[in-house]
Amino acid sequence: MAREVKKDAKEEMFKVFGEFESAEEINKSAEGLLEEGDKENLYVLAEENGLDKEDVDDFIDGMGAFCTPFSAAVGKLNIEKKYADKDTKMILNTIAAMAMTLCRDESFAAAVRGKGKSIKEIIGSMKSAAGKHKTGSMGVCCGTDKQLIAVIKAYYLDGKEAMEKMIESLY
Repeated sequence: MAREVKKDAKEEMFKVFGEFESAEEINKSAEGLLEEGDKENLYVLAEENGLDKEDVDDFIDGMGAFCTPFSAAVGKLNIEKKYADKDTKMILNTIAAMAMTLCRDESFAAAVRGKGKSIKEIIGSMKSAAGKHKTGSMGVCCGTDKQLIAVIKAYYLDGKEAMEKMIESLY
């Protein structure tokens, strides 16, 4: 019996349309699909980007943009949650929930949508720091909710290096 090979989550997340950089890019793609009369792929585009079916219906009916910076960012975070490994699901869900609350700020929402940005990078950096500072076989990267929010903001707004400095400051 052949063993099933697990596909890369990122490959699965954006397998039809690819990863978009912004809500603007998603909206342009949606407008093109609508102009072509390709309603079926509008729903695929929405699903792949974590957007609601009802928003597609509203868009088709001419009731506004396909997505907003907020809905595009929250949608991306929801897709990351959907494809989370069971090993990281709990912490990924926690980080995603905190990041979603920050998405009301349009510049933060735009940063979340940025191509290549992923909660898994935050988790990887946290694990790496915990490993560097472990005692015996135990390594933990903890802090307060306020500190985790600062780490999340540093990652999305200032980049991976700034985030890693923030994590190191917890030790």
